Parts: sequence; structure tokens; C-alpha cells
Amino acid sequence: MCFVAWDKNTNFSVDVVGPLHRQTHQRSATTTRRHVFTIDISKDMIQHNYQLVLPPEASNYLSRSKEYMIVDRGRGRLYEWMITMNNGLSCVVKSWIQYLADRHLKPGDEVVFFYNFDQHLWEVLYRKQVKWNQEKDEADST
Repeated sequence: MCFVAWDKNTNFSVDVVGPLHRQTHQRSATTTRRHVFTIDISKDMIQHNYQLVLPPEASNYLSRSKEYMIVDRGRGRLYEWMITMNNGLSCVVKSWIQYLADRHLKPGDEVVFFYNFDQHLWEVLYRKQVKWNQEKDEADST
């Protein structure tokens, strides 16, 4: 299933219709996720292994202990990203640096954080920067 939206502030409400175990009629199940914040990857972030400083609005969606955030990496794989306090700010260090390296993210890429209310976990997606070959495009247009 693939969803396409015009911008990152789009909310999708998905209805999956099908009978549940021993259910005689169909019932829709919905799931909701909310965009919480977006990080633009910078050159300094990559070169200096900067920690991820969580914005204040993210604290509304952290676990009760506020010591970790549960991240859905897809295909049923869940990870705990440990949260540390640095100068009074909630930060993620090791898991964030590993995430950037594993995905080969570069300056100009974006990482988007959604919170899934039904499963009480974070969904982290990345969007690679599109680099256009202007010389090739100009040659094709002539």
C-alpha cells in the first residue's frame, strides 16, 4: 500500500474492512498517525555526529518514563531509541547517528517523524533530496 500527499502535514485515515475472528459482519478498523516534526539533514550533522534534539512538541508522544521512544522500522521490527537529557533538552544520540549511517543520508535529505496513536510508537521516514541533471534536461528539451 502506498500513500502520496502534497505535503508533510497531510493526515491519512485508513479503513481496513474485513471480518474479525468469529465476526458475522464486517467492521472497519482505523489507524491514525500524526506528523510531529521534520529534521533537515545538514552537513555539520553528518560530519560531527550531532545528536538529535527533540523539539518540545515531541515530549507529548514519548513513553511515560521519557527514557526512550519506540520506533517502528517496518516489517514488525521495533527499536528503542534511548533518550538522554543534555542541558535540559531531550536528545537521541547513538540510535540517531546509526540511523543516519544505515540509510546513507546526506545534507539536504529529510527525516520525518510520525506518531502512531493506535500502536503507541513512532514511525520514522526519510526523503532523499532529488538532484536534477540540468545539463541532461536542457539537452533533452532541444
